[in-house]
Amino acid sequence: MIKWFCMALVVGSLCCGSVRSGVRMVDAGREDADIAALDLIASQVRDSASCKKVAEQLNREADRQEKLWKQAFLSGMPTLRERVQIAELEARHWKKAGGLKLRFLWDLEEAGGISHEDAGEVREALGKVILASGTALDSLNGFITGAELPLPSSPDGDSYEKLLAWKWDPEHSLVYWMDHDPVVNGALGKAMARCWNGGVLALLESILYRLERERAAQLIRRHADRKVEAERRLSRLPALTPGQWCWFQKQEREHWGDADLDAALVMSLCGTSLDDWFRDDPFSDRGKEEKDPAMESAWLYWRAVPDRIVQVWKELEEKD
Repeated sequence: MIKWFCMALVVGSLCCGSVRSGVRMVDAGREDADIAALDLIASQVRDSASCKKVAEQLNREADRQEKLWKQAFLSGMPTLRERVQIAELEARHWKKAGGLKLRFLWDLEEAGGISHEDAGEVREALGKVILASGTALDSLNGFITGAELPLPSSPDGDSYEKLLAWKWDPEHSLVYWMDHDPVVNGALGKAMARCWNGGVLALLESILYRLERERAAQLIRRHADRKVEAERRLSRLPALTPGQWCWFQKQEREHWGDADLDAALVMSLCGTSLDDWFRDDPFSDRGKEEKDPAMESAWLYWRAVPDRIVQVWKELEEKD
């Protein structure tokens, strides 16, 4: 679950003070509250008493973040300049998190330093901080219901509704692709087993394994390209009213879990973890027998998606 906490979204930090007026989404995004929350846990949690203190701090921050994000959403759709800044913030977000002890709370609980109940209290509060933007959207349901639909289309006929349907089509998730690809799911190997005897299959076993890995890597790269293309399509769509923008954000939020599953699958297939996301070369300490060039390349390609999205918005800004 710690992966979800770090990858779910960019939210605000654990600063004190009241919510600012006129806050925009880029302002809320600059705070990196999830990173600050994880840092607070790693630096302050030592025993039951400190667990309760940290949980109280996180709960207060979650309330502040919810108010912050509510104002940010109500302020309307980001400008083009703000979209560039938001993309840059999200790309840097992963690098900032690199030095955190991501499993600190779990390790401390496992070692008996804190009870399961104490750790659960902190985890629950942490989740509230990280999901504050989603909670803010939920509080705007009445406002969102009044949004004028359908949303405006671009001159070429593309629309926000079409983008959502394309982007979140279950049959285009990475999980679906892997499950239904005959090379990756083993169907090809089974078909060959029905045609050839065991001796021949034994000779081809390593080739089949290599084919499966190469095909899986290809699908990972293809899915990474879809993520960038989704952002490119979004960049071409017309402006929305605040109510319409909140409606669109609400639809996106409903699929956060799908994106999380795809990211988890990439890490599983590539033999990496969330900690590896923050390393320039997570494969450098692997022995020759553990090397998998296709998957290493696919992992780095996937990890480069945030930087490629920055370029999408920068290119549009340069043309504007």
